[in-house]
Amino acid sequence: MSWRNYWDKVTRYFAFSNEEISAFVITVLVFAFIDSFDQWGYERFDVLIGLKNYLISLIIVGTALFVHHAAQRLAAIRTGFRAEHKLWWHGLVLGLILVVFTRGTVELFVASGVFIHMLAAHRLGVFRYGPNIDTYAMIALWGPLANIFFATVVKTLELWTPLPLNPEIVQAIFVFNLGFAALNMLPIPPLDGSRVFFASRLTYAFVAGTIIGYVALIYFFNAYSYIFALLIGGAVWLLFLIFFESHWRK
Repeated sequence: MSWRNYWDKVTRYFAFSNEEISAFVITVLVFAFIDSFDQWGYERFDVLIGLKNYLISLIIVGTALFVHHAAQRLAAIRTGFRAEHKLWWHGLVLGLILVVFTRGTVELFVASGVFIHMLAAHRLGVFRYGPNIDTYAMIALWGPLANIFFATVVKTLELWTPLPLNPEIVQAIFVFNLGFAALNMLPIPPLDGSRVFFASRLTYAFVAGTIIGYVALIYFFNAYSYIFALLIGGAVWLLFLIFFESHWRK
């Protein structure tokens, strides 16, 4: 597919449907509430402080979700499919329950799944059986990867450029995107991780190990290294192969 052809398909099929826009808005509003739940005042409840932090969370969450969904839609179009994002009410409600009952201690950001539909009119001359688990995995994986890449770019701009960026907001963007990527790699349908897991358990072990390893390196050692994250992913892949996959295949 040439870039001209690809861009033409993007202009036609990238747009979100009305149902997707409604789901997106609901998700952003709820996620922002969860993210800012413990930021409504410092020593006592303060509406002005809370609203300010909620608005900041709206921008951070909205940007992260758009990056996530946009990457999957672009990947789907590239492979001849149209991506559709559907709201997962169970995850959204569970996130609200957990943040309220734990008073902001536990934050869960899982509320959507990606579904793909073949662009049949653009498949002339190439016989395909339709969406399969491998295609689902490849498209779904671009969501978490895009969030990690976006978080890294924002953090790099703050550390290595003279741009007047607010360190606290940059850190909030960085933390949310990393956490959102890691949570969406859980192997629970319809999350992205379930798409990868059912396509290949070994691939899931490597990818999930790399993403979670990258997050762990930052949280516990303040180390920003893709190389070490890949090494952790490789170690998880090897351990999974030795202790689990080799036994299941017998």
